[in-house]
Amino acid sequence: MKRFESSLIKASLSILRNHALILFVLISVIYMLNGFELPAVENNILIGFLVLYVIAIYTYIGITNNDFIITDNALEVVGKVPLFKRRRRFLRQHIGLVLFRHDWTDTIGEGMKPRIFRLVVKEISQLLFPFDYKWIEITTNHSFRFYCFGLEYNYFDNKGPLFEDLFKTLQAKDLNVKWTIAAVNKTEFPENFGKLEENQSHKYFSKP
Repeated sequence: MKRFESSLIKASLSILRNHALILFVLISVIYMLNGFELPAVENNILIGFLVLYVIAIYTYIGITNNDFIITDNALEVVGKVPLFKRRRRFLRQHIGLVLFRHDWTDTIGEGMKPRIFRLVVKEISQLLFPFDYKWIEITTNHSFRFYCFGLEYNYFDNKGPLFEDLFKTLQAKDLNVKWTIAAVNKTEFPENFGKLEENQSHKYFSKP
């Protein structure tokens, strides 16, 4: 049995960094438009906002983080966050495809014109979604998508657990596993995967 555990701390820090940047930009704009003064905010409104924000972040973490347990005859997906605990087991013989969200593409706003509009959409999306947006889709007689924000890609010398190692482990079990782009190209695991990671680590956000 092999287990790939999602890091809740890393997933939380990822989204908090994005939101802190958004908050900084908004406060800066309000500060300049308000004559270089911050408007007064009642304490009960501020406390209410913080409570709602904490609930939203907790819900987000619970939904988007899953552990994966691989045995000889099954793949289990486990949610471990209280109130969002769940366990789904897929027997090996029932799995038709395990599709991994391709990790080095940059497809935000693909096809949008003019290009300046695509650039604006891309920059806003990168603030709203985590830097390491990723998911796994398991297909039996239905398709089930599980988000994996607490699993890291193999970049910047991350120690893991690694998203790519999960792919390789499932592939070693003779399951049909593909990346989204590779699936279109009818290939499996690109031989130059590591080189592409190194050269394009700045493109880790891609279209949901």
